[in-house]
Amino acid sequence: MGSANALTNGHGMHPLFSFGVISDVQYADIPDGHSFLGVPRYYRHSMLVLQRAVQSWNNHKKLNFAINFGDIVDGHCPKDQSLHAVKKLVGEFDKFNGPVYHMIGNHCLYNLPRDKLLPLLKIPNLGGSGHAYYEFSPTPDYRFVVLDGYDISAIGWPDDHPNTLEALRFLREKNPNSDKNSPDGLRGLHRRFLMFNGGIGKEQMEWLDGVLQDATKMKQKVIVCCHLPLDPGASSKEALLWNYDQVMDVIHRYNCVKVCIAGHDHEGGHSIDSHGIHHRVLEAALECPPGTDAYGYIDVYDNMLSLVGTDRMKSTEISWPDVCEVVTTKPVLTSPIMSKLMPVSMNNHNDHFILTWLPRLVAGGVGPAMAAAARLNQTTLQHENCKEHMQQGNVQIFKVCIKAAKFMIKMNGST
Repeated sequence: MGSANALTNGHGMHPLFSFGVISDVQYADIPDGHSFLGVPRYYRHSMLVLQRAVQSWNNHKKLNFAINFGDIVDGHCPKDQSLHAVKKLVGEFDKFNGPVYHMIGNHCLYNLPRDKLLPLLKIPNLGGSGHAYYEFSPTPDYRFVVLDGYDISAIGWPDDHPNTLEALRFLREKNPNSDKNSPDGLRGLHRRFLMFNGGIGKEQMEWLDGVLQDATKMKQKVIVCCHLPLDPGASSKEALLWNYDQVMDVIHRYNCVKVCIAGHDHEGGHSIDSHGIHHRVLEAALECPPGTDAYGYIDVYDNMLSLVGTDRMKSTEISWPDVCEVVTTKPVLTSPIMSKLMPVSMNNHNDHFILTWLPRLVAGGVGPAMAAAARLNQTTLQHENCKEHMQQGNVQIFKVCIKAAKFMIKMNGST
């Protein structure tokens, strides 16, 4: 039986809400096997992991909902058992004393087409189109955006569907191998162009942009969920969404997204991208040897998340500034101190730039702050919110910023 991994947060406050998380259960009533890399997979035991997760979530008594990050059953599940297996696993999730939000993964689509899968997983079918993206708000301050990472995909849609045909054309262009699940010969980030991954189409991209616009107007913080990871720093290259870069371009237009959570890469991972957004990929339930687990729950606060993992799911604390990102004006940008500390590409936005490293300086010292500064190489925010803060006379933040910059340079031996 798994045990929760200890955290040393010590914040002692009550969360705004909490929710359970699990990913890549990939149950099948077949003997244990291995991945193509030789990693053991425990197909029957994964359901026991899920059962213990649900029991743990119910024992917690204060979880508001749970999220399954995809791949509820495995692609090796015998096809005549697919429907029964999905229903069986959904039944286990339904034992949780609260709503469960699902998203689709590639293994789900190996088993059942979208028109059968979405109703079983209770995924909203927007306009009857078969798309599996949606959003919900557990509190007025937070919004969850669930992306359909297999919107453009060679699996799940009918063979003659435009999204299938677009995906096949894309794979022919990007992957010269006859086996489109093989990365042989592909280099670097091009190794993501595999059939078991997928992409997000134009309609969903426009929907995402609209949701983030609305969340910004409502001053909501956004948590983005997708089966496929959205940042190379948190995942293997072979597991990334095909057009993760385009999706992140949309996300980076706004300052409302704080965290992106994903599955698919069974090892898990955590990164902070160049715009200060955290990416957390969850460890897979499928690869837990008998007697071990991989699930957890997340406590959500105003300016942080705390993932309490069990066994193989690593506990993680994720925080972000609880005030508007600090901005300065053009004269400061041209000063020797700031230009040396923060070489940034202004992209013609000559009025402001961001110092997202300041909260890390306060919280963790010079090292984390300098690491964050190094990641920041471009303007990262539409500046309306920050202008508002400056117009309200919040110049004290500016003064602290200058002192912090001088301190960092002194500590690192720069002149």
